[in-house]
Amino acid sequence: EYVDKIMPEFLRYTLQVTIKKLGYDYGYILGKKKLEENSVELPVTEKGEIDVAKQQEIVNKYEKVNKIKKEIINKLKTTNEVMVSLTI
Repeated sequence: EYVDKIMPEFLRYTLQVTIKKLGYDYGYILGKKKLEENSVELPVTEKGEIDVAKQQEIVNKYEKVNKIKKEIINKLKTTNEVMVSLTI
């Protein structure tokens, strides 16, 4: 019933945040029971229906933030390479 109303990308980003809040990160196994004890909030319209447009907006923001993070990491790598070449 809700398959068409929940974006997989939205669910992925939301679960990543939820898992991180629980204190888990890559390399640690999060049990099904622990995950079931927590919930994922879905945006809803004023009518109480799942808001797919809002999910898309949230996904776009996560993607923008991730793009900026990658750009910063690349700039830091370049800076580190320049610093290494200057000290040689």
